[in-house]
Amino acid sequence: PFLCLALTMLVGAVLGPAGATERRRTVGATAAGVLFLLIAWNFVYFWPLYTGTAIPYGSWHDRMWLNSWI
Repeated sequence: PFLCLALTMLVGAVLGPAGATERRRTVGATAAGVLFLLIAWNFVYFWPLYTGTAIPYGSWHDRMWLNSWI
């Protein structure tokens, strides 16, 4: 829950205050959208590991970004 709260606060800070210029809010909304897409892609990428789906060894090894994860 704390990670979700921290990400929500981060998105709020990236968007900027309500009184900010339209350009600032547009850039902030774009950055928040990119952040959301990266988080969604990461979730989909690791989905086979979350669900215990059988995948080829090469695919599994690609998802082990750090040697300490193995």
